[in-house]
Amino acid sequence: MTRTAAGLALSVGLAAALAVVGCGGEQVAPGAITAETAPANTPAMMPEGAMGHGTHDPKHGGVVLMSDAYHFEVVAKPSGAYEIYFTDMARNDLPATIAKTVTLTIKRPAGAPPETIPLKVNDTGEAWVGSGKPVDDLQNTLVGVEYLGKTAEKPYQMDVPFYATQPGATAPGATPAPGAPPPALARP
Repeated sequence: MTRTAAGLALSVGLAAALAVVGCGGEQVAPGAITAETAPANTPAMMPEGAMGHGTHDPKHGGVVLMSDAYHFEVVAKPSGAYEIYFTDMARNDLPATIAKTVTLTIKRPAGAPPETIPLKVNDTGEAWVGSGKPVDDLQNTLVGVEYLGKTAEKPYQMDVPFYATQPGATAPGATPAPGAPPPALARP
């Protein structure tokens, strides 16, 4: 399977998994934020049993994904600058320290060795940030995201196609929103 086909299969699988699992599951996963475990400065949570859920629209120009009870936004710039933001299920901002560690692995095509980028909490405490080498091939590069939640026993891992982290990028076969960048960012 070529890297392009693998990326497409990953994108389709991710979309299918989100459609089947959804974001409002009732079971609390290990390491999930609850009213009892949330930091004192965390915004108010939904009442128990409420099925409220925030939008998956990015706040920082990246792509919003979900794991356990967190949403996280991956911002990956072709210049090699990276940011990760965490929010709760209703998309209220969470402090970056909701995670113990965050590491990215940039997986380039054509047998190039992966680049590991350990991120650090920025000065405002709202995001994990780091930098690496510039990325030229947005279509065939993957961003491996790994983080260890504050109370998790094992890290969460997910590969995200680099092109999907770009503002206005669309899922395969989707029509770009009005005013979105040209479809070159959308995977064919």
